[in-house]
Amino acid sequence: MKKRTALLVSLLTTALLILAGCGISKSDLQGEWQVQDSAGNNMTMTVTSKSLKVDGDSITYKYAGKGTINGNRYLSITVKGEDYTIFFPEKDKKTALMIQPTDNDDKLKGELVMVMNKTKKPDYEDYAKKYMKGIDK
Repeated sequence: MKKRTALLVSLLTTALLILAGCGISKSDLQGEWQVQDSAGNNMTMTVTSKSLKVDGDSITYKYAGKGTINGNRYLSITVKGEDYTIFFPEKDKKTALMIQPTDNDDKLKGELVMVMNKTKKPDYEDYAKKYMKGIDK
């Protein structure tokens, strides 16, 4: 009986660690991103724990939380009183979409502001078709 309990505790602990590792954190947003806005303008954005720096201009942001909707992981931030959602559609967290939500109950519904990638220049139209399909309905 003791072996069975120890095995069960061990399995539950392992499962919780795996689930925690699959989550998302504020640090996933930090770093240098290649971004493209809806007009097709390409920029570089550097994110620190407190600011967004886009092509030399720095803007302070406030971390507002994180969540998951239908398996889609996101972070919420506030910039100049406006709410934004950073949605990470891929497990590697190198691709992200910045959305300005229009629904307080669903942070993934709203206007796609910019697309982001940590390793290559993203394409707004391609990302919108690929990642927004099904989440903005």
